Amino acid sequence: MQVGLGLSSVALAIALGACSGTRHDLATSERPVAPEPDAALYASAALEPFTLDPAWRTMSLERFEGWLASALPGREAVELAKPDRAELKRALAEMSVDSVRAAIVLARTRDPLCYEILLQRLEDRVAGPERASDAGDVIAAAALGRLRNVRDLGKRLEDLVVGANVHPDLEVRVECAAALLEYKRTKGIGFLLKVLREATPAADPSKRDWTPTPHMAWPKSRAAAALSKFLDVPCTFRPDGSVQHQLDEAAKLEELWRQKKRRLEPPKN
Repeated sequence: MQVGLGLSSVALAIALGACSGTRHDLATSERPVAPEPDAALYASAALEPFTLDPAWRTMSLERFEGWLASALPGREAVELAKPDRAELKRALAEMSVDSVRAAIVLARTRDPLCYEILLQRLEDRVAGPERASDAGDVIAAAALGRLRNVRDLGKRLEDLVVGANVHPDLEVRVECAAALLEYKRTKGIGFLLKVLREATPAADPSKRDWTPTPHMAWPKSRAAAALSKFLDVPCTFRPDGSVQHQLDEAAKLEELWRQKKRRLEPPKN
């Protein structure tokens, strides 16, 4: 995954910086938090009108950042007009640099209808033709890890990570698994551990359920970072480290998960 054209270093920060107010507070709970009822969401969200800048595709990156900061500061939910939502939805499907911008705008609105567009895009399960095609979808998945008001969000993310109909793009699937961990949903942990062990003697090609790729540095790094955060330990995994280092790190994280899982399981009578 390569966001490209200068957006790689800022896209996630721009997209997600305004989403902290909609994150779950997971510090006091190890169990999934159910989304609020839809009716309550719409009744409580004081949506303000918002107009998409006609030059949102063509403006410079610096101007785009400034426009977002002023137009979508993230302190209140804003409502996009239906034509604007449709335009961003189309751009998201283009799998271009404009898809990244569209995902960022949709994520920062804090509008449940826009969150639904992000999730539905992932549920289209599209694998792009180029290595950088998935950038907008990765941003969409990352944003959904910090939001709460989407119907059945946890279950729908799980279906993109595990089961018979997972997302075909490895980077997007890894980011969906990372999003699941933000909600203390753990069904994707086995998949993330398999990603860490790819291209090592511990990898089992017969159990690989994604298309093999030589570009594993980002998926491995993201998997390790997500697992380390969930397990509350520093991330020390190096994708360019030796095979033994990668094996040791995967084993360490797996053991920490076993220990945490035992603590979470109810005592047996």
